[in-house]
Amino acid sequence: MNKKSLFLSLAFGISYLWSGCIFMTVFFRLYGHYDTTQVTYISDVLYYIMQAMGIFVFALYVKNRSHFNHKMINIYLVAVTFFFGIIAMYTNDPIGILVSGALMNISIGCLMSSFLVRMAKNLSMNERGKCFALSYAIGSIGTYIISLPSGGNALTKDYIIWGYVALAVIASLFVVLFDKEISLPDNASSDPEYRINAPEGKKADRNIIMMALIPFFFMIINSFCYHFEQTIAADINIVFTRAFYSIGLIAAGIIIDKKRHLGAICAFLSLSFPLICLSFRGNPDTTVVTSILSYIFLGFINVYSVILFIDIGDLFPEKSHMATFGYGIARIGTAVGTTAGILLEKNQALLICITLILYSICGLVFFSYQSNYYTKIEKIITETADEKKERIFKEYSSRYGFNGKQTEVLRLLLEGYPNGEIAEKLFLAESTVKYHVKNILKITGFKNRNELISDYVSRL
Repeated sequence: MNKKSLFLSLAFGISYLWSGCIFMTVFFRLYGHYDTTQVTYISDVLYYIMQAMGIFVFALYVKNRSHFNHKMINIYLVAVTFFFGIIAMYTNDPIGILVSGALMNISIGCLMSSFLVRMAKNLSMNERGKCFALSYAIGSIGTYIISLPSGGNALTKDYIIWGYVALAVIASLFVVLFDKEISLPDNASSDPEYRINAPEGKKADRNIIMMALIPFFFMIINSFCYHFEQTIAADINIVFTRAFYSIGLIAAGIIIDKKRHLGAICAFLSLSFPLICLSFRGNPDTTVVTSILSYIFLGFINVYSVILFIDIGDLFPEKSHMATFGYGIARIGTAVGTTAGILLEKNQALLICITLILYSICGLVFFSYQSNYYTKIEKIITETADEKKERIFKEYSSRYGFNGKQTEVLRLLLEGYPNGEIAEKLFLAESTVKYHVKNILKITGFKNRNELISDYVSRL
């Protein structure tokens, strides 16, 4: 991993760590006022839907913006998340805990989305999986380590608030000291060679919708297994088993960065585990093992779901705001799957039938839509530096619809040549070059060539 990937992993990991710890603290507080089924509905259905809401709200926020101040947004979201988290931790009113926890999770969704957008816009395709995996691994392992004092109950103690304050300050300092404004591509077409099937209009939207069904069904199926593990043994140490999440995350991140096809297939094969787990239902002796394994396999599914939509922004620049959708869709899938698991808890035969049907539909959609998609993605991942530069130049040129001569001038302009040298290389009068440069700046909306070059270089 390069320095940029490591920094983003650490920054994202710290934010995920402290927000995840607060989530678990609120989760434990709910048990003082609600029964087990109610807590499951609140934490795994309501709160996950709230996170998805925050994710989609943030996506709408960035959709029509050419840039935004990432520093201020993240500092604001850290403050809002912390504010509602503190209310949920210290109020004794059951409704107050529920509502403040819901608002906290909306903010968590926005916060996670801001980092995913940052990752999508600043990392190459062969770094994204490892970056996302490492950041979530930091959060998962860190949550367990922080919980260890006081006999493993530190997350339920009053003094834990000072740890959250420290982590929130550290997360804010990372943003203040190292973060910068993000530039997003405008709503225009990229090079058709790198688009999925025919990218125009409704067909492109249909392809994306079909691909969105995959992480949605993935998480529904996986959450069946997760739900039953919790109902079989109520005293299971969730924080401990959740720490194993990091193993699946890191393995999936390495694999999916190396070869997208293989990472996707590993994620699909991971769905077999929930089916196997259903056969252990009613056996508390296997609960801890199945819970650990479910988190390991969940790592593959989550990395795949998130990277799937981050990559879509590279093939569909006008849909770059959808980089966060995989995370949101996975949250909704978990909420739906948990609800179905609770409702069908006493009808295992029907549950298995539904799971098999969803598994079959998921496989059909997966193998119908993934092959062509990942062929194009891997073409980008394995391209040489010169090939990447040429692809980005073509995308940049086609974005503004430059004609042939303007494209020739643009190429040399972006390489830093002054007007005189451009004129010599293209056998043009210098006045003609100045005329083309003026039109190029007018079309792109930049004040001078330095701004244009800076914008182009930021995309390399």
